[in-house]
Amino acid sequence: MGQSTSSANVGLSIATGATSRRIGFACGAMLMVLAFVPKLAVLFVIMPSPVIGALLFFAASFMMVAGVQILTSRMMDTRKTFVVGVSIILGLSVNMLPGAYQNVPGMLQPAFASSLSVATLSALLLNLLFRIGIAQRAKLQIDPRADSSEQIFLFMEKQGGAWGARKEVIDRAKSAMNEFVEAVSLLEPSISRIDAEVSFDEFNLDIDMRYDGEPMEFPVQRPTDADLLGDERAVAKLAGFLIRNYVDRIKSDRINGRCRVQLHLEH
Repeated sequence: MGQSTSSANVGLSIATGATSRRIGFACGAMLMVLAFVPKLAVLFVIMPSPVIGALLFFAASFMMVAGVQILTSRMMDTRKTFVVGVSIILGLSVNMLPGAYQNVPGMLQPAFASSLSVATLSALLLNLLFRIGIAQRAKLQIDPRADSSEQIFLFMEKQGGAWGARKEVIDRAKSAMNEFVEAVSLLEPSISRIDAEVSFDEFNLDIDMRYDGEPMEFPVQRPTDADLLGDERAVAKLAGFLIRNYVDRIKSDRINGRCRVQLHLEH
């Protein structure tokens, strides 16, 4: 867009599907050439206004949809919904009510002169405020003898919404935890409790599962049909194989006399 980098190029990249680094290097070289040859910039200056408007309209459409996709990719609870809703309303108020911020102190006037700046500041401040009281770790006790799938589902949905995690990552974590609990119940029918601790830091989702019994296997290869028909423990191995595919990294060991399985998912 023009002779400088622009946020609208995000929409252009989405529209064309071209996001290669080579394109970035080529555009950077072109911008450097334009900086030393000002007359070439006249080509952009004399471009008809309808053409410029059409280009901006095209790129902005994709840019707005990309923003919506980013919002919907995260799980949202009441706090997150309030942050997004209030920020959009305050941003729109700058253009819909021009005199709403005329009494703002002079030092803050630049921040309230643009709908984008108002919405951004609102989102940042409200997000910081509503993060107070949200723990990065949560614990859950699971009874493998009962139907624990709903318990795991509700727990992870609640925590995912509070953390604003990506839904696809939380869904993989729920599937891995369900498979693990079912496998442990097959291997150790007498186990009455599995202790789970889930932690999240925006970049990583870690699940620590501890139980009394024998260590669980997580094979790299899927058990064959013959194994599944002839070996009762092969079903647990199949669950271990599925868990390995749900997560990005897995570790199993024994600590303080209890088996510990650590599941890691990149966010």
